[in-house]
Amino acid sequence: MPFDSFKDARDITTGAELTADVCIAGAGAAGITIARSLLKSGVSVCLLEAGGLSIDPDVASLSVIENVGRQYTPNEFRLRYFGGTTNHWGGHCVPLSPFDLQPRDWVEHSGWPYSFDELRPYYELAHEVLGIGDFSYDAAAVATQLGVPLLTFDGHKVETTVSRYNRLRFGLTYGPELDASERLQCVLYADLSAIDLVEPDSEIVKSVRVRSVARNEFTVRAGYFVIACGGIENARVLLSSRHQRTAGLGNHSDLVGRFFMEHLWYESGYLLPNEPVSSYPHYVQEIEFENIGARFHIAVPDDEQRRLRIPAFRAELQARSAAYWELHTIRTHGLTLHDVSALTASPFELGHALRCRGDATPNALVLMNHVEQVPNPESRVTLSDQRDALDRPHARLNWRLSPQDHEGVVKAQDVVAREAGRSGVGRMRIGIRDRYELELEGVDGGGHHMGTTRMHHDPARGVTDGTGRVHYTQNLYVAGSSLFPTCGYANPTLTIVATSLRLAEAIKNRLA
Repeated sequence: MPFDSFKDARDITTGAELTADVCIAGAGAAGITIARSLLKSGVSVCLLEAGGLSIDPDVASLSVIENVGRQYTPNEFRLRYFGGTTNHWGGHCVPLSPFDLQPRDWVEHSGWPYSFDELRPYYELAHEVLGIGDFSYDAAAVATQLGVPLLTFDGHKVETTVSRYNRLRFGLTYGPELDASERLQCVLYADLSAIDLVEPDSEIVKSVRVRSVARNEFTVRAGYFVIACGGIENARVLLSSRHQRTAGLGNHSDLVGRFFMEHLWYESGYLLPNEPVSSYPHYVQEIEFENIGARFHIAVPDDEQRRLRIPAFRAELQARSAAYWELHTIRTHGLTLHDVSALTASPFELGHALRCRGDATPNALVLMNHVEQVPNPESRVTLSDQRDALDRPHARLNWRLSPQDHEGVVKAQDVVAREAGRSGVGRMRIGIRDRYELELEGVDGGGHHMGTTRMHHDPARGVTDGTGRVHYTQNLYVAGSSLFPTCGYANPTLTIVATSLRLAEAIKNRLA
């Protein structure tokens, strides 16, 4: 084992007891961030990781999900080993906007328990953790600095946004620092099995039970506990702890596991720009910027979202051959009259696409729509009747979309198409079907599991409060994207780190 101080749970004697000021379950972006912050303040930490230092099939088998909703493969996004999903993420960093955190009367269940101004200082600290430079997302300023042109949309209708990229692997990057800490006990192969209150009617968690794939079991006692196991696993852990509260911890209002959200990843529509596609490489790939990566996207701005009453919409762009894309769409979804019209408009290009297939010259910017899913209480994680090798129920996922999700993409693409023509950027082919019964045919998730332990000051409307503390407990917290009441279109890792730093600060204040 390269980290000498780390323990292996498989070697811990059954019945043993570990102690610390704070116990954190999950060593991904959230868990490692919280551990580092607490350790710097002199707090002792026990960090539990369900896996080892690399993928282990025996551990992976404990993560099976029974999927009863849309066709979807969430398991490929869940990595149960030290560093979590940062072991394969793309490094895409962008914050939520102030608008994303506000209540929106057309998005039911929207609104965070605090404002962007309160979160901003933690975003700035998260930039340091992620190594992505200054907290600056002014697309025009970055474009000027890089000397690249922006698509000439009216920014009130369609705006260009910029994201920062740094594929920081939390386990590799911060493992040596954790290994060197005398106040840390990091235990690998330590899978959280149950949470024990002092008494069934108590609000104090006294310990957690931990098992390993070797079937041994031990406990960890601490003053505070943080569950940072991921958007699906966080809900599973709380629901499974029902030996003292029959509905599970935090499930007083039947909300644990509800409001499961994904970012909707949907390839549909393309721009035919008047300028060559090669004029916009910074929209179709990352380019070097301040020793990290940067890439530009198009989005519907806040005021236009409000006018249209739609969820947040962003599209990443890919350079493709329009004719080849049409052929691909026909093979996937079948032929329509619109497809015939689009293909016959340029017979030379069609012949080239048929002859060259995927190598046909790119002349279009295909929209890879990356869209906010509105909170839906029927989209949820529950417990399966199937059980894992440690005799715990698997998670059951029922991912559901709503007409509002579909309508948002339809309206957003219409805005982009109209603005492309008005501004002289080019022409747009809208590919989405506007009949909801097709339910965004072919949509996938971005691998971002959010919302299942949502924050709200009112225990009747949330699982956790504004700091991530589980309602009706005094010392149990949840960390990660499962806290998000809404998700905007922003990739979640930057916000996960920011909210985790805020959570760590809350625990430090209580310890003090």
